[in-house]
Amino acid sequence: MHKRTTPPLHTPVMKKEPGKIPHTKVAFFNTLYLRLLGFLNNCFFFVLKATGVVLLKVFFSYPGS
Repeated sequence: MHKRTTPPLHTPVMKKEPGKIPHTKVAFFNTLYLRLLGFLNNCFFFVLKATGVVLLKVFFSYPGS
């Protein structure tokens, strides 16, 4: 009675379909894309912060302000 002949419903059977990218490749590219996005985000915020600081310094050190 404890043995199961049918696979559980929550685990879908993997079917190899032509023209479909394997899930692992998709996941790999997804992580790569997210990492790149994060890297660009960090660079963007760093540049934004640097320019902001420079602009503030210039603005506050400007004579007659």
